Amino acid sequence: MDKEAQILNRVADQIQWHSITSRKNKKNFHACELITLISGALVYFINTLQIQDVYTVKIVSAIVGALVVIFTGAQKLYKFQEKWINYRNIAEELKREKQFFVADVGEYDQPEEEKLKAFTINTENILQYGKRIVLMQKKARPASEKPKS
Repeated sequence: MDKEAQILNRVADQIQWHSITSRKNKKNFHACELITLISGALVYFINTLQIQDVYTVKIVSAIVGALVVIFTGAQKLYKFQEKWINYRNIAEELKREKQFFVADVGEYDQPEEEKLKAFTINTENILQYGKRIVLMQKKARPASEKPKS
């Protein structure tokens, strides 16, 4: 396999991984938000029901309220929305860079060896930027959310 094919395969793999990971985080974000929204609404609904067994209403209301807290906490802890957006942006930047490379546009309108070097540098910079964002998100967690050593 020649250098160009190897580099294009690497970029294609990265685009696929970032797209899949973005999609998973998007689904997780929407699931957490939907469960939180429905549970929050149910707490009010349950408390307005005219049921004879007040104890059961309190227990069910507490359980549903706990769901709100759990899924809000999960969303805050795992940062699904931020990851979804970051991974999507990286995938789109890689697609854009690949398109420019294939079409010989901009800085890729040069001899093959120089074009390949520029493409490699640009795609690796995009990937490094993505890694830095993930590391910054981990460092930005409050002390209460960080795992204890």
